[in-house]
Amino acid sequence: MKFTTVITALSLALTVSASPLSVQKRSANIVKTNRRPQFRIKDANSTTHVFDAAAAQNERARIRTKYGSGAHYRKRMTEGPSSRKAKRVERIEPFDINQSRQRKRQAAGTGQDSLDNANDVLYFGAIQIGTPPQNTTADFDTGSSDLVVPIEICQDDQGQACGGPVFTRNDSSTFRLSNSPFQIQYADQSGATGAVAEDTVTVAGLTIDNQRFGAVNVEFGGFSRPGNNAGLLGLGFPDNAVSKQTPFFHNLAEQGKLASNLFSFFMTRNDQSGSELCMGCMDSTKFTGDLSFFPLDPSATNGTQLFWNIASDGAAVNNSTPTGSLAAIIDSGTSLIFVPSDVAQSIYSQIPGAQASTDPQLQGFFTAPCDAIASANVSFVFGGKSFNVDPADFNLGAVSNGSTDCVAGIADSGANDGLAILGDEFMKNWYSVFDLGGERVGFAQAVQAST
Repeated sequence: MKFTTVITALSLALTVSASPLSVQKRSANIVKTNRRPQFRIKDANSTTHVFDAAAAQNERARIRTKYGSGAHYRKRMTEGPSSRKAKRVERIEPFDINQSRQRKRQAAGTGQDSLDNANDVLYFGAIQIGTPPQNTTADFDTGSSDLVVPIEICQDDQGQACGGPVFTRNDSSTFRLSNSPFQIQYADQSGATGAVAEDTVTVAGLTIDNQRFGAVNVEFGGFSRPGNNAGLLGLGFPDNAVSKQTPFFHNLAEQGKLASNLFSFFMTRNDQSGSELCMGCMDSTKFTGDLSFFPLDPSATNGTQLFWNIASDGAAVNNSTPTGSLAAIIDSGTSLIFVPSDVAQSIYSQIPGAQASTDPQLQGFFTAPCDAIASANVSFVFGGKSFNVDPADFNLGAVSNGSTDCVAGIADSGANDGLAILGDEFMKNWYSVFDLGGERVGFAQAVQAST
């Protein structure tokens, strides 16, 4: 795809009084959007939540764009991964900010970022960019690796201002703009364009100078929604950064700025406050029992680590035999759970009354009597240990007003590629630790109630 026209427009629209930044001139197609829909719509005349089919289809389309298929990634890595390789960082025992015996260690390398819970499908928090720092917000996404920020001239395809808070370039003395275009495009026809830029970025008090990011000046197709996050901060691996820039978290780890080279998520439900991203740390007040860790497994992507994926024995229903080996990607930037077609069929064959929807608006989704969904114990198995999906999250709402059938929260991805995408629907039930130094992901039971 050629970007000559885009480059010319960007050169005119993005010119500011700032130092130029020299980077490789190339286009960047980030396979992730910062826009996520609400799947449950409350009936004004009752306490019933009705499923929003159109919103769910948009989510499924974005997942297909984001991950493609296992074959897609094997081909991509064969053709040549990024020249920017992740550096090995030190494995440090997880720093628990609530253990007094550990507080004797230098605590400067930790930070807690409170996250807003938007309708139980999106968790976003504050970031600061520039000198002096300007406040904006981002969706913290373990399934992508690029920082994307709307700037002050950003408009959508209707001529309206992009959702903010936006970043004002001329108000930062350290901002530098490159001549490298930045483009985002998705299967649902939403996207954004801009250029690669560089500035000081801070998250939860942890700062990287000269962090490169996508400075977005045009959004289209409903890319952002006012009132939620303005941008996106990818927490994935360098080889998945299509912009070829080092992700923010990897910069923190490689520069030795963390008490432990990990981050962790706690996600509430029912729009409750208290969600949190702990950078360089974990928070033992947010979970019960011990953390169970599982090693990263890049075999699904031709041996190159792109995502936070671990080997799974498969899915199980009511303690049945697991469905078989999966590469489970733990993705804070996805709202629901998506599994291969054969796994979806196996799961729903064990839930009474469940069937694939014949409604084109519900393609890939399954319906079942609401009480059958509520009583189903669906879990994913890692190392022989089961981690269940809470029924409160598994039920996406009634098919229609007054219906006793509901839509279930595990969807058919449309491929038999061995990839399972475990999004917020899974993570709400499990405090999740992403340990770069230890090359592993850990889970423990989250402390919140299930209703």
